[in-house]
Amino acid sequence: MREKELRLALVLYGGVSLAVYMFGVCREIAKLVRASKQFYEVPAADRATARLPREDSDNRETDTEAVYFDLLKTLAGHTELRVIVDVIAGASAGGINGVFLARSLAHDLPLAPLRDLWLKNADITELIEKEALAGPLSKRFMTPLVSRMLRYDPVLANDEEARSKFDRFVRSRWFRPPFSGKRFTGWMFDAADAMGQGAQGGSLMPEDHALDLFVSITDYNGHPRRVPLDDPPYAVELDHQFDLGFRYRRRASGLVESEFDARSVPGLVFAARATSSFPGAFPPATIEEVETVLRERGGEWPDLDAFIHDKLAAVTRDGRDPMTIPFVDGAVVTNKPFAAAVSALSGRPANREVVRRIIFVDPNPDIEFADTEELPGFFRAIFASMTEIPRNEPIHHELERVAALNQQISVVAEVVDSARPRIGTLVQSILEQDQDPAPSARVFAAWRDTANRAAAVEAGFAFESYLHLKILTVARRVRTIVEAISAKDLVGLGGTIARPLLIEPRDESGQVSAEAIAFLRAFDADFRVRRLRFVIRHLNEFYYSERPEALADPVERTKLDVIKAAFYELLDGIKARLAAPPNGPDAAAAAGTLADPATTAEQRLVAIDALGAALDLAGVDDRLDEVFAGEVLNCLPEWARTELTVAYVGFPFFDVLTLPMTQWEDLDELDIIRVFRISPSDAQAIRKGLAKEKLKGIRLRRFAAFFNRSWRENDYLWGRLVAAERLVTVVMTAAGAAAREIDALSVKKALFREILRAETPHLTADDTLVSELIEEVEQIEVGGFGG
Repeated sequence: MREKELRLALVLYGGVSLAVYMFGVCREIAKLVRASKQFYEVPAADRATARLPREDSDNRETDTEAVYFDLLKTLAGHTELRVIVDVIAGASAGGINGVFLARSLAHDLPLAPLRDLWLKNADITELIEKEALAGPLSKRFMTPLVSRMLRYDPVLANDEEARSKFDRFVRSRWFRPPFSGKRFTGWMFDAADAMGQGAQGGSLMPEDHALDLFVSITDYNGHPRRVPLDDPPYAVELDHQFDLGFRYRRRASGLVESEFDARSVPGLVFAARATSSFPGAFPPATIEEVETVLRERGGEWPDLDAFIHDKLAAVTRDGRDPMTIPFVDGAVVTNKPFAAAVSALSGRPANREVVRRIIFVDPNPDIEFADTEELPGFFRAIFASMTEIPRNEPIHHELERVAALNQQISVVAEVVDSARPRIGTLVQSILEQDQDPAPSARVFAAWRDTANRAAAVEAGFAFESYLHLKILTVARRVRTIVEAISAKDLVGLGGTIARPLLIEPRDESGQVSAEAIAFLRAFDADFRVRRLRFVIRHLNEFYYSERPEALADPVERTKLDVIKAAFYELLDGIKARLAAPPNGPDAAAAAGTLADPATTAEQRLVAIDALGAALDLAGVDDRLDEVFAGEVLNCLPEWARTELTVAYVGFPFFDVLTLPMTQWEDLDELDIIRVFRISPSDAQAIRKGLAKEKLKGIRLRRFAAFFNRSWRENDYLWGRLVAAERLVTVVMTAAGAAAREIDALSVKKALFREILRAETPHLTADDTLVSELIEEVEQIEVGGFGG
């Protein structure tokens, strides 16, 4: 049976009061991921008859999970599709929702308790400082002007609650931000507390998967950055864009590294507060404000210094006080944070075939063109220049980057596939030099050395660029290690291709120099990582192979799991070595030698040997040879054993071909990236039309939901409905042939019914909202779907 991972990278746009709608979308995404996790926790033999497990926690509201569970069960008859969110990038309304969605995914925490917080607190009378809120007689001269303003929007003018609150808002404090930053910060802590701590070790992330969150914020004053020039040597510019990054990782060994646990909450609250600090409405966010609110609540921030050091180094290195640096809404500079999401896609381990999707959540994608080209007025031009235009930067640059990446992936995959027969023949000739049916680890090591030399010969002139590129990439990695140990700047390291770290690629006879060989053996961690991932990709193909030899002599899944666990343990070992460079006097002395351009080649060789021995990447090679001599030879049938051995021993041939093509891109997944959008305009199953026909918060420049609870309830509910419809489309297209017999509209209708049933008791401000949507849903004509 075929296995796939549907990996979702989410890009969450800004949207002011449409944050309530975005919360509904995020909640539905979490439900799909949780249903997937629950389905694949069921033993494989029992999945065909499995039902969604009952929940024990009062905070859990199980509704659409059961429909997603049954959909995945139906698909599993042909393809087991596991749904994972591993990248989230958000700005403003998307940033604040991204923070809590990431917490939910990382530690399997419920989002249901946040619904009431959003619906209650996202109100203009709650957001405004109490002392700033207008009284009955404040600025009464503004009331007639408000009435004239509302004539242009009959919906606002005819809604008593919205009209009254808008009037009060206009008459409230001027010339200072009316919204309370400290109160908003307190709500973020309330939301984190409401989610709870979760079960020990609970997570929706699979083993050896990372979840990355990027939250866009804007450095109000800007931090100086040097741009290298020819003359003068550099120019200085102010950079206001800033991304806060947070990560969760469950390693194959069971070790959990999390920046979403209870200890990390203050930093996450700061990110949520800063990214949504709309200029003029909220005062700028500061670390000092978050710490003050936390202290007033009786809490403390034990990792404050580490947070500043790790997350804010770029804005504090020039001597500014990190506690008082002002940050404003991330959407001011980056309202559509595609770049952070796309950059995070590379280098992620693949447990099985990967289907990669980027999903961007745009609450209002509809463009309204001006009827005329008349010049804008004074205030209109200023307002548009300061807020509207910056928040509508195009995304075509990032989508073009994705398209270019897809093209590169296609080319690399085609080259690899076309080279396999020739490389297979070359490797077989190497293996036939030793006829031992049970080769030892030492034999595997000898085969690897032979393949390395043969790859250099076969590549011809192409090997020259490969060798220089390898030395350069490794030198850049070594630079960070040596500088960390020696506290020195390696002048010129990585500055040229020919002589990075003064390593000579060739000796006087034209052969690869002993110094270069020693250097790469000691420090080329990237080669080991690429080789392991390449072997794992081949191993993953065995899980669902339908080739004649695989059907005649199938591989035992449990044995594949054992081998793969050993491979991932080695990957973890490499990453651990790089994360914690060797220390001690010997390592420091060796680093100092490498950092000194005056040292001789002989001295560098001694230093390379010493530092390489401390790093012990050679130990990874030895252990991998042992895995092949043991687990691979003993656990796999002959056809699979041979194919995996060819991939392992022959990897230098593949690497010579592909590394110069990919260069700095880590194209480990080698899978085409598809881009989908979630927006009200794309969801047409219930109601045709654009976003403005479904969402209330779009009015008043996307501020309208702050003025009416029923409008917030409407937008939240539509968030769930829209997300459910679009997620079914994403899942069905990822499943491919497995989805052909399923009526997608039936699945969507089942989800709509569950959402409306579950939300009815909680959405009471407008007694017609749910009932009217139920009527529309029941009019949808479908086939059938069942679990």
